[in-house]
Amino acid sequence: MIHRMNFLNVRYSHDNPSYHGLSLNEGSVPLDSRKIRVKLLSEGLKITTALFPNLAAALEGLGDSMHLKYQLDCFVVPDSNMQAYCVPHSSNEEDFFSVVLSSAIIEKLRPQEVRFVIGHEVGHYLCEHWRYPKEGDDDSLGDRLAVLSLSRSAEISADRIGMLACGSLEDACGAMIKTAAGLGEPHIHPDISSILSQFRELSQNEGQTNAVWSTHPMIPHRIRALIRFEPLCQKLQRAENLTIEDLLNLDAAVGKDFDRISGNALKKISNKSLESVRVWGLVYLLIADGVISKAEQKLLGQVVGDDNCDKVMNLLKSNTHGPGAIVMKKLHDACQKGQVASLPERKLLLENFSILVDEAGLMDGAIEEALEKLERMLL
Repeated sequence: MIHRMNFLNVRYSHDNPSYHGLSLNEGSVPLDSRKIRVKLLSEGLKITTALFPNLAAALEGLGDSMHLKYQLDCFVVPDSNMQAYCVPHSSNEEDFFSVVLSSAIIEKLRPQEVRFVIGHEVGHYLCEHWRYPKEGDDDSLGDRLAVLSLSRSAEISADRIGMLACGSLEDACGAMIKTAAGLGEPHIHPDISSILSQFRELSQNEGQTNAVWSTHPMIPHRIRALIRFEPLCQKLQRAENLTIEDLLNLDAAVGKDFDRISGNALKKISNKSLESVRVWGLVYLLIADGVISKAEQKLLGQVVGDDNCDKVMNLLKSNTHGPGAIVMKKLHDACQKGQVASLPERKLLLENFSILVDEAGLMDGAIEEALEKLERMLL
């Protein structure tokens, strides 16, 4: 069972650096956060009951409902763009944060929708998303895809926490739809069914493959993810416990929705990058004892196809330096390309290798040692 109102318990399971083969940045809060705090105090306006009576009333109790240890610290800055962000700070060895809202957010969103936005930004703080790695100019293709996938996963978590904060699917989706359009009422009516129609149309038209290069999920996907989360949100509002299965099933559905709306782009990239690993990884295991027997050749043909098997065997026979050297070179090159695939996909391939040789009755000490080496090369 999951404790009923711990906001972090609804975190998306993919919202974890280790899931993507990444790690958190060292340190607690950014070094320049104090300067940002001073800038906010000098150029923005803190939301107080005296300055923003209606908004402050709508936000009353939000900090307590999210179990924050300190007063909710929100600022409004002049900006015609609808945007919000969270800045972590440190003071007297205690961490806290400020939520910054653009004036356009205040003008165009209803107070309960602003409550979602603030809850979303607080969610980023609670999950320590500021410590997540960013894209670097020298990053490999695989690292870039992993960082972007982690960033999108973080948004799913923050959306769930924002929805718990405002307590309403309509307000959560309304805030997202208005922000996406840059419009408020009466210019736009945040109709959820219209966004779901866009989701279906995107899925039927092979999706938007460029979605894998975005830091944020597409709005139709985020709306769909919140609709899937609503039954769990209602259970929490009724003070009921969630089960691990509730969240795992939800997360699996959210992942499949992303595949649908992005035309399975990540899976296609992953499969292509692992093609050579599937061939040369298996050859490497089968030749661990120095030779490939007739039974092992038959297994290789069944897995990679007879034509590929013949090509591999002819290459090994023609190599004057022995099969080991050419196999290692081919495998090394394949594993380099395979780094583009996600960490779970690479782990799954290794698991399938182990199951394959074990079920074929070929597992022995030499293959076990080769599996360990292959794991180090690929992961």
